[in-house]
Parts: sequence; structure tokens; C-alpha cells
Amino acid sequence: MRPARALPWLRGAGAIAWRELLSLLVTPLGYGVGALFLLLQGWDFALLLHVLNDPLAAPGPVLQFYFGGSFFVFWLPVIFTCAALTMRLVAEERRAGTLEALLTAPVEPGQVVVGKAVAVYTYYCGLWVPTGLFYLLLRGAGARPDPGPIAAGYLGVALVGALFLAVGLAWSAAVRHQLAAAVGTWVTCTLLVLTGLLAEHAPSDAVRLVLERTSLLAMMQELAQGIVDGTWPALVLAVVVPTLALARLLVDPRRTRQGAARVVLLGVGCAFSAALLARHAPRGDWTGGAVYSLSERARAVLATLRGPVRVDVIAPATLAANVPNPLRQELREVLRRMADASPALRVRLLDPDREHEEAATLVRAFGLAPEELAEGVVLLQAGEGSERRRAQVLAGELATYATGADVQASGPRLSEFRGELALLRAMIQVDQPSRVQVCATQGHGEPDLTDLTPYGGYAHLARLLRDEHLQVRAAVTAADLEGCDLVLVAGPSGPLPRDMVRALEQRIDGGGRLLVFAGATILRGRQGLAQSGLEPALSRLGLRLGSRVVLDPHALPGSAPLLSFTADGAWGDHPAVRPLVGRAVAMV
Repeated sequence: MRPARALPWLRGAGAIAWRELLSLLVTPLGYGVGALFLLLQGWDFALLLHVLNDPLAAPGPVLQFYFGGSFFVFWLPVIFTCAALTMRLVAEERRAGTLEALLTAPVEPGQVVVGKAVAVYTYYCGLWVPTGLFYLLLRGAGARPDPGPIAAGYLGVALVGALFLAVGLAWSAAVRHQLAAAVGTWVTCTLLVLTGLLAEHAPSDAVRLVLERTSLLAMMQELAQGIVDGTWPALVLAVVVPTLALARLLVDPRRTRQGAARVVLLGVGCAFSAALLARHAPRGDWTGGAVYSLSERARAVLATLRGPVRVDVIAPATLAANVPNPLRQELREVLRRMADASPALRVRLLDPDREHEEAATLVRAFGLAPEELAEGVVLLQAGEGSERRRAQVLAGELATYATGADVQASGPRLSEFRGELALLRAMIQVDQPSRVQVCATQGHGEPDLTDLTPYGGYAHLARLLRDEHLQVRAAVTAADLEGCDLVLVAGPSGPLPRDMVRALEQRIDGGGRLLVFAGATILRGRQGLAQSGLEPALSRLGLRLGSRVVLDPHALPGSAPLLSFTADGAWGDHPAVRPLVGRAVAMV
């Protein structure tokens, strides 16, 4: 359309929109639909509050259930409203004979369709404005709902409304009776909503992927959680535009085969454009605490993956009593974001109930027991042939499940999800087989790396280091320091050998990594502190061990209270420092 014609065209469409909007505001239909819609919304909100206030109910934000809830809470009122608002737009004018008179005026069919669509969409959005009071009511009751997911929920409301109203307008243009238009809109919109439920029963992976990526149920569930994917607006736009073009063709009394072909080509072009946008669309996190965003550490680790790393998630879609598996949903989201951040990842989600043979083959290759697969497991592989490296992350490492009486009523749910850290550890393990060598000095009074005695051994520290995929070994002599990436001097109570001290000083001077637990040690019968031999080297770095003991004045369970006490010079067997003999203490 040339710019010279654009302004008159928009002026004509605006006149149609104003006329249609006024008709909605002055007829009983508009007020009846609005009153019934708000009554249903208020009833659903009150019902959700009542249900979620039950001690046995699953906890969660009420507005998240409101936007991403069941068919009867959200979808039923929306479908009813869109069908009622659109059923008379064109069908009533065609039945009354006013459509021909309207088209004889200097108004094109496209202006009629666009004007009516804008009017009914404006009225639809206006119906949702009073529901903003729900947020204010929650704030007034002392709740602190996150505004991000609420804004995302209203974005979903706008997208769903645009789609359903376009469908309703097309049906109204296709038939002569309002009731037929309403029934057609109702059935079509219901099928669009329920199609997403067929994803788990799709005959192939390609069909399942298409159904998952186009599911309106999944769209509203993600938006209600505060996850905003640019795919959804592109998808809705790709459906709305051809649908309005179809309505324009049906309104035009001079429709031709060429016009129908143009509508089909427009639909195909919109579908390809939406698919292209979906591949590069951003996936935002609108939650206040960035709950679904990857941490900076995760992004840094993912950027270093050499890959390819194959990640197979074997998790059932549903658990007992056909309850959705919450772990599968969390894993899907975090792995999707990880795959977007790192091209080295190859992620697949397998349902053992559907892909039984493939899942069984992977389980046998990893040597897993059946009891380890109840909630789900993540299997990671990298390398080829004899260089293949494998790791698995079990459900217990990924999440903690809630316990209590309410779980029997609400079904399984997660109280804590630790998937990001557990997955990163496993990815590093299979992608970077060369581990960092941590050498801990031993044999000079240091706590033993295998001793589990509280405050007397470092077995727990060694396990934590190994959990981070670091190799920990003892270094008794200077020769044992060869090949160490990090040397840990863990509180020796006696002097280190001179050759080891020289080796450590050379490491310090050369910029090597050295971790010193700098608590000085009091020895029985000694007047001074135990010297490790590293004091001069540490002093050059600005680290100076103090000469006074500082005691914690708080009483320990089962012992006498200690008073704050400091001493200089002579330690001896003073009762204040007797419990500290042989242990590293903080010095000032």
C-alpha cells in the first residue's frame, strides 16, 4: 500500500472500529458478557484462595495457578468470552443485510475486518483491567506477589485473546447465524487448547516437538511462571495474520481463487517466519529473583566446554496416579537454557514409558539399577571409542522432594532444585578428563585427610573437593609436590622439612597456587607458637601470623562457659588455652 493511501485506509478502519466499539458499549450483549466474565473471574480467584489456604494444598503463588491453571479456571471463561464477542461481528450484519450496504460505502473488506478486530480486541483487553484488583487485594492482605510473573501472565492473556478473537472473527465471516459462529469458535478454540495434551502420545519425535512448541497450555504455564519465550508472540502472530486474511476473503463478495491462493501463501510464509524466529527468539526470565536464569558461574563453565557433550534425560512424564513429574519440568527448563548457552551440548528428553528400548539400552550401558530410575536420571557422555567418558546424575543429587502429610494430597513436589550445580559438575567430569591436582601436606601434624573426627580430620574437606571433580592426594615430601596444581598446607603443628619449605617458596615466587590454613598451633609445654617454616615467605606477601589467642566467649553445649581472654608470649598450660592445644586457632 502506498503511503498516500495508508492514511485514508487507516481512517476508514478506525471509523469501523469506533462504530463497533460503541455498539458493544450500548448493547445488552456487551454488558452481559462483561458482567458474566468478571463474575467468573472473581469466583475463580476466590475459589483458588480457598483451595490454596487449605493446609494440605500444594503451596504456590495464587496468580500463577490463576493464569496457568486448569481448563475451568482460565480457559473456559476466555473461550466463552471470545466466542460471545465475535459471534455477531459479521454474521449478524450478513443476516440483517447491512453488510452489503457497508461494503457499498467507500470501505474495503480489509478495513471492515481490521476495524472490527481492533474494536473487539480493545473491548476484550478492557474486560481484564478490573482483574488487576486481585494483585492489590493480595498486597493488602500482606502477601508480596512477584510482579514479573503476573505481568507475563497478562501478556499471555493478550496473546490468547488475539488468537481466539481472530478465530471467532473468521467463523463469524464464514456463516450467517450467530449461534453457528459461536459454536464454531468454541469448538476450534477448545481443540487448539487441547492439542497440546497430545504431545506425549505423538507417533514421532518430530510431531511431538511441533506439538510441544505450539502448545497453548505450555505457553500459559511458562508465562505464569515468569518465563517469557519470544517464540510465543511469533507463533500467535503467525496464526492471527492468516486468519484475519481468511476473514477478509470471506467478507469480500468478489472473492476469487487467486485471493484464496494468496491467503494460503500468506499462511505458509507466516509459518516459516515463525519457525525462523523461534530458533533465534530470546527466552527471558521475568521473576524477581531470576529463578530460571543461569548463574554467571554456569555461563562461564558452559563457555569452556569443548564438546560435544551428549545429555540424555530419562525421566517419566508422570509419576504415580498420573501426577506430572516435577523433576522433568525443571530439568527441561535448565537444560534448554544450558543448550542455548553452549553449542557443545546435545540434549534429549526420553520418556521411559514411550521410548522404552532406547532408555533401556542407555541404562544398561551406564550400569544403573532400576531403583535409581524412579523419578529420573541424567546421563552424560563425551568422547568416542575407548576415550568415551560417562557420568550420571541421579534424582537425589538434582533435587529434594517435599515431605509431610500435604504431599499425599497435593502430589510430589520439589522443595529444592540443585540441578544447575549437579549438571555442571557432571559436564566438567566428562568434558575435561584432566582434573586439577590438589596436594595436601601430611606428616607434619596436619589433620589426616581420611580422618572423620569432628575438628580433628579433613575427610569431609577431601570429599567436598572430590565432589568438585578435583583430585586430592597427600604430599609428605618435596618430591610429592611435583605436578600439583594447588598445594594445601592444612594447619601443620610442627615444622615442615626445609626442602619442602624451599619448594613452596619457589612456588610462591613463581606465581603458583598455594592455600594455607593459617591458624597457628599451641603445643603443650611450649611457651611460643608452633612454627611451620612458611612464616618468612608469608610475611613477604603481607600475611603475618599474630601473637595473641582470641577465644570465642560463647558457651558450647556440654562445656563450661569461657570468658573472653587474650594472652601474649607465654602460653604454657593456661586453662583458657588448654582446649586449643594441638589445634589451629585464629591469631591476631
